[in-house]
Amino acid sequence: MTYLKRNINLLLLIVTVVLVGYSLSLTAYYQTSYNDVTGEYYERVQEYDALITDLEEREQKLEDASTEITRKTQDKEKLNELYDDLAGSHEQTKSTLAVTEAELADTKSDLFDAEEDLDRVTSQLSTLVEDIEDVHSDIASEVDIIKDALKDDHGLAPVEIEELFDELDDEVDDLDGLS
Repeated sequence: MTYLKRNINLLLLIVTVVLVGYSLSLTAYYQTSYNDVTGEYYERVQEYDALITDLEEREQKLEDASTEITRKTQDKEKLNELYDDLAGSHEQTKSTLAVTEAELADTKSDLFDAEEDLDRVTSQLSTLVEDIEDVHSDIASEVDIIKDALKDDHGLAPVEIEELFDELDDEVDDLDGLS
């Protein structure tokens, strides 16, 4: 038994040494594997952080581009509205201009006709004034002849003749008042 006991102890010692060696080998292996996995994990985390940063930058650029596109679209719509308003205003101005030009042509024609009428009436008035002046001159001559005849033929004094003519003027004024 002693032999067996000693062999068992030796066997147990060998098994224990083998198990301890195996445990140390496994521990070293797992430690190395753990370090490799941990290194890869941190590399992946850094890559992930870099990707997130890159995505955030791209998202900001995309948002900025979207805002710019929206602003440009709104500006384009405003410009289109302004252009439409100006085009409508332009058409209205053109039609107003055409109407005004037609009215101007009519007014020029009316002015030309009025100038012709004015020239004709002025000419008639000049003729009438000349006729009136001639008649007035004739009447003045006739009055002088009548005064001389009243003085010579009827022996009336100049004062009496003037009184007769004043009465005649009053009668003429009364007749003018009737018409």
